[in-house]
Amino acid sequence: MEFNVGDFVFHRSDGLCKIISIEDRDGEGFYKLETVSNFHDIIYCPINTDNHSFRKLMSKEEIKKLIEYVKTITTYTDAPTSKKRREKFKELLYSNNPMKLGFLAKSISIFKKQREDKNQTLSQEDRFIYKKVHHFLESEISLVLNIKEEEVANLFN
Repeated sequence: MEFNVGDFVFHRSDGLCKIISIEDRDGEGFYKLETVSNFHDIIYCPINTDNHSFRKLMSKEEIKKLIEYVKTITTYTDAPTSKKRREKFKELLYSNNPMKLGFLAKSISIFKKQREDKNQTLSQEDRFIYKKVHHFLESEISLVLNIKEEEVANLFN
């Protein structure tokens, strides 16, 4: 898939990015991405590879399907150990797959509610994953639908 300067893309570990240039580095072409977070980090991704580190943004139709899918998820069964849960959550978080991100967002939200019902909180690592997956989805969906990030959660109700 070919991208152009100015295109927004979703990077598997950094979320929403903008392609700010295409550069030659030692005879190889690279997309220069800038994260759309507060930090504006720079990421270089080779052009001539089966690049699974970033993808095009979801379409409006794909977002609609994602929302419909997430609404069907009503339960969460915890992993046998917290280590296995975090491994699974991280696998989903960095999958670069919108449906898996949606599944993770709903699952960890249900898990968080289960913990709160027992007067317990999420671990630091689980809180990090919770915040990151919601930020990933909210930033992408808000850009594509041209709405505020704060409005995205309402779409899933």
